[in-house]
Amino acid sequence: MTGKQQKIKKVTPEQPQIAQPVNATVGAIPQWAVYAVLALTALVYCKAPFNGITSLDDDDYILRNPFIRDLSWHGIKAIFTSFYSSNYHPLTTLTWLLTWSCFKLNPLPYHLVNVALHLLNTWLVFMFTEKLSGKRPTALIVCLLFAIHPMHVESVAWISELKDVLYTAFYLSALILYLEYLSSGRKYYAGALLMFVASLLSKSAAVTLPVLLVAIDIYKGRKI
Repeated sequence: MTGKQQKIKKVTPEQPQIAQPVNATVGAIPQWAVYAVLALTALVYCKAPFNGITSLDDDDYILRNPFIRDLSWHGIKAIFTSFYSSNYHPLTTLTWLLTWSCFKLNPLPYHLVNVALHLLNTWLVFMFTEKLSGKRPTALIVCLLFAIHPMHVESVAWISELKDVLYTAFYLSALILYLEYLSSGRKYYAGALLMFVASLLSKSAAVTLPVLLVAIDIYKGRKI
């Protein structure tokens, strides 16, 4: 029996070493890896800022839009109290108003705003996925797929699709703040709600956010 006990004592200290290669693999992914993804994304879209103003929707939203010509309290109030071209996205229109006031019809700044927001969204996807999964490799893969997926080209390279990249920025911010609320307390709940409202004011598609919050609750094992 003494010999068997000695063998057991020799085996047990070696057991934790089995998990070390896995932890080493995860730890091998540096913090700056996400910035490499952002650099790659900027390279992919490096020609987008030099696009022009198209005759599809850009003529309505930029060339002939009276709401982006009046940078005054009356003009801003009109943006938030009116529909235009069968749409209501006042924060998107306000962004165009600020851009037009500074650069008029120069298309370069409009496209730069879209590209910058897409880079921001890529970083937010990384933050959200890492916080949700607790795994940096998963977050890196997800944000890379998000960053360079062809489905996003229209939203990034077309001025009129500012509403897509803008509402996504607020949408992802709301998700991150909601995860902070789940882990840290009520003080983040108001922030998540504020980001949700801002997302709605950028594009009505943000109405899907509460459904996703329920999905997060289920994923986290929260009770109804």
